[in-house]
Amino acid sequence: VEARDNLEEKVDERTQEIKQTYERLQETQKRLSRSEKLAGIGTLAAGVAHEINNPLASVASCAEGLMDRMENVDFKSKDDEEVFPDYLKTIYDETYRCKSIISKLLDFSRRQVPVFGKANVNVLLANVVTLIGRQKELEKLSIEQNYSPETMTIYGDTNQLQQVLLNMVLNAIDATTDGGEIKITTTRVDDDIQIIFEDTGCGIAPENLDKVFEPFFSTKPPGKGTGLGLSICYGIIEEHKGKISVSSCGIGKGTAFTISLPVDEETCSA
Repeated sequence: VEARDNLEEKVDERTQEIKQTYERLQETQKRLSRSEKLAGIGTLAAGVAHEINNPLASVASCAEGLMDRMENVDFKSKDDEEVFPDYLKTIYDETYRCKSIISKLLDFSRRQVPVFGKANVNVLLANVVTLIGRQKELEKLSIEQNYSPETMTIYGDTNQLQQVLLNMVLNAIDATTDGGEIKITTTRVDDDIQIIFEDTGCGIAPENLDKVFEPFFSTKPPGKGTGLGLSICYGIIEEHKGKISVSSCGIGKGTAFTISLPVDEETCSA
């Protein structure tokens, strides 16, 4: 009986090990598939961006030139005189909006090689919150900051990491209505530093959770986003040997993004 119990225990242990290995393989496969997709879309985006950029520059330049000459134009009617400048202004503004999207496409396709150094996560977050602190949207929201007192130093590219953190906070602001709350937490979990962004905003539908890091996917209204921000963040975190994940209980129930980054070993051992 004892031998049988021992055998069953070993079988259970082995089954659990196989299950964990399978889950890790699935996660690795998913990450590799996403990385390959990002690389392929990045190459395509670069080609399209370069092809479109020059014509857009010409359109913007012509619109600007016409706007500068408006005073010398002899309009045939009062209506033309009122409408024509508005049309030109719309052409000019929308062209530059397109150029802004193109710029983001190029940023997405040619990610810079990170320049690694020591970076304190708590300091980076505090800088980001200070940076956006003057936005009018924040007057009707509350941001709660819970930073771990432990050493929160990682080895990474300060500029790229700050870009990620800024994107996370801005996304939370966009998703949260007046009177809502945003909570930023840092904590140590084994050899990782975790940064958690929680909001009480619009939430994400369950069927969209697996899509949020895909290029050009966005739940924002048309014109409010390119759908590249989270994809760029995903790539940066991957380059830092970290992970980024999202969870939500559904529409109207808020969202939480969790970033895990390996702690700087030299700082820990010092």
